Amino acid sequence: MSCYEWETARITLPAASVAPLKRTLCNYLNTTHSEVYQLALELHRPLAKLTPVEYRNHLRSAAEPGGTDARTMAFELLRHKSHQLAVRRPTHSEVDRWAPRVTSRSVNFPAMDLQGCEAAAIEIVGRELNWNVEENNHAVENAHETPLAQILFAELGQMEWPEGTGGYGVGNNEYHGDSGGLGGGGNYKTFAYGPLGISEAMPQLQH
Repeated sequence: MSCYEWETARITLPAASVAPLKRTLCNYLNTTHSEVYQLALELHRPLAKLTPVEYRNHLRSAAEPGGTDARTMAFELLRHKSHQLAVRRPTHSEVDRWAPRVTSRSVNFPAMDLQGCEAAAIEIVGRELNWNVEENNHAVENAHETPLAQILFAELGQMEWPEGTGGYGVGNNEYHGDSGGLGGGGNYKTFAYGPLGISEAMPQLQH
């Protein structure tokens, strides 16, 4: 059953947690980029001498390889690039769609799904963490299932939250939004961290 939904959050991080969190997200994305690149080359190598049509047909009919998320991403990358007019080895730029490279100065950390689509936008500017999931079918569920989101929320769950830190997620979905009952239909709190997250007052956020 379809369920169109969205979610957003603004969280004030503890000052001591900002650098470690960014380092964790950077390490995951850059390590995954390297793994996907190497696995894509490995999967491409035995197919390199095929014609473009043979290359495309082989990838269409081949079963997805089991194993890690990185291997699934590498296979999906080859399927995507099989529509090119020539058979070429994967490039780092192509891998960026599945696992974008970031640096210590980056503020954006896209949570990509295994098909190379950005399921959630993660932004860290100063001490403010912004999380945003655009409205789509099962969008929130899919976003939270991405590897980077799981790492992010695991880190948030382990933080110490002093006074003046924290925040909460706000969301809605098509079934709740259509509710005509008492108190129904409005945006609702989806998760919370720290003192700022447990406040009962929830100001309206623009979506």
